[in-house]
Amino acid sequence: MKIAVLGTGMVGRALAGRLAGLGHDVVIGTRDVRRTLAHTEPDAMGHPPYAEWQRANQGVRLLPFPEAGAHGELVLNATAG
Repeated sequence: MKIAVLGTGMVGRALAGRLAGLGHDVVIGTRDVRRTLAHTEPDAMGHPPYAEWQRANQGVRLLPFPEAGAHGELVLNATAG
């Protein structure tokens, strides 16, 4: 199944990683791909930057929100708020 997870935080990463591990075609949506990949420091909670997670989960693609949403047969909202 094609699944889009909107949000690059720990919840989005956990969902995307597990779903990809189950064999689904998973993408993660973000507001700004370059900015998301440019972060090099852990976040305020001490979680590693997204780019580090991406290297360990190369089967999950990072796309802007509109493209991610268009990809998904199922769209999961893992954004803050």
